[in-house]
Amino acid sequence: MKISKKLLGLFMILFATVLLAACGEEDLPPVFAGVGNASIAVFDEFDPLAGVTATDVEDGDLTAAIEVTANAVDNLTAGTYAVSYSVEDSAGKCCDCNSFSNCEPTSTRRLSTCSISRRR
Repeated sequence: MKISKKLLGLFMILFATVLLAACGEEDLPPVFAGVGNASIAVFDEFDPLAGVTATDVEDGDLTAAIEVTANAVDNLTAGTYAVSYSVEDSAGKCCDCNSFSNCEPTSTRRLSTCSISRRR
């Protein structure tokens, strides 16, 4: 049985199309943005969600779904504090992010300044 080159070429194109469609793109977890360094003075209010966003390739903007899972920032006392974030997409993939706040007294104003470093 002799197979023509055109039929073989058509079969190869069909096979490649099915293979690529089956593989598709991997469902990636969401990612955080705006999680960086911040600074607050003692007695200033601290909003852990200010400027923090989350997006996902498949679901788009997930900012409203961000949960603050831990917020130990005490804006009345110098020290080191942790803030943790979590977000989940529609496929159940999660992204967690932690931030750390270092509050040190400043001698010139008799106030403390809190530097918040957020790391993934």
